[in-house]
Amino acid sequence: MFSNNSDYISLLQRYKDLETKLFIDDLTGVGNKNHIKKRLEESLIELKKYDWL
Repeated sequence: MFSNNSDYISLLQRYKDLETKLFIDDLTGVGNKNHIKKRLEESLIELKKYDWL
């Protein structure tokens, strides 16, 4: 069975665009403060998960 998932695809693309605007600096094109904070939080969660802290 086929279904029309174009709405889902467009929402996914919109999410990716917004995420890029949130985490990437417009001037330099590299990760900004929000990006660093998110990556640090993810790393801390992983460290705790595997009891590496």
